[in-house]
Amino acid sequence: MTIIDVLNDLSLTRSEELLGCVYFGRMIAPHQVARLMGVGNDYILKLKKDLNKKGKMILSHQPGRRSRTSIIFPDHYKTGPRMYELGPAGKKVVEGIIGRKINYSPLTGNQKAHFYGINDILVRTLEYLIDREYQRLNDEWPDDKKKEMARAYALEKVQWFNTQETSEIIEYAWASILDPNRWKGKEKDRQKLIDDLIFPDARLILEDRAYWIEYDNMTENIKPDPNRPKVLEKPNQTYVWDKFIKYINTMGPIGNRDIVIWVTPSEKRKQNMEQCWVEVKNSVTVQKKRQQVEQMGGKFFLPTMCFFTPGEEQNFLIQP
Repeated sequence: MTIIDVLNDLSLTRSEELLGCVYFGRMIAPHQVARLMGVGNDYILKLKKDLNKKGKMILSHQPGRRSRTSIIFPDHYKTGPRMYELGPAGKKVVEGIIGRKINYSPLTGNQKAHFYGINDILVRTLEYLIDREYQRLNDEWPDDKKKEMARAYALEKVQWFNTQETSEIIEYAWASILDPNRWKGKEKDRQKLIDDLIFPDARLILEDRAYWIEYDNMTENIKPDPNRPKVLEKPNQTYVWDKFIKYINTMGPIGNRDIVIWVTPSEKRKQNMEQCWVEVKNSVTVQKKRQQVEQMGGKFFLPTMCFFTPGEEQNFLIQP
């Protein structure tokens, strides 16, 4: 079950639908879940208030101090909106909805901007898709009926997998390659392969097209600074460059050529990422990788990467 399945399930009450959306969104703003459910913001606030009378159904993360990642939030927010997360009492309800136990660690407010950015891509995609379906319907239908039909048609044509679900998709695709029985005596080599895998932020399916989704909230450096002494780097420092390499390592062996959609809030950051991808493709590391694959009789390819600022991706994703 996914967040789209929750939105499609007419047997759920609105309260259950809200809990399901909060669970699959992991951390989501009230106005985002309102737009997904097709209701007003005040209605979501009332649902949350009523739910929490029965226990800690939904936890609320307060806005934090302003930082450079705050530019992703709408202008009327100084530091960002409150963010909802599933509470311990809500967990039991969601387990009944999806029919299995769920287990995940509580999130921190530091993750707000990242989850906001990821979920906003889903919100925009669904709204753009609904608008397209609305435009396709004949004017003979009453407006309310057209809106209802457009939403139903849109939900039939889209599917969304969150970070956890996307990780499970990657793990399944790599299961036969990483079968422990094939790596007896070479466990360290197997672990190296696992460490080199990418686990995208989300996966989007639109009709017959699939995409990997990455939201960049500008917290990572683009690439290492060759003039910076390594002793000054933070422990476990990661770079966008590293993610590009991991995409090559991950998608090649499983033959997956789905387009990777990168969304970042800054036009300058987008341009820098595009330039970094060009440098990665021409790098010695990638050329060596190409030679190794081709010498072993394999077919080497580079993933297709597309870069956007928020909203631009919809002109690429949603076809007229």
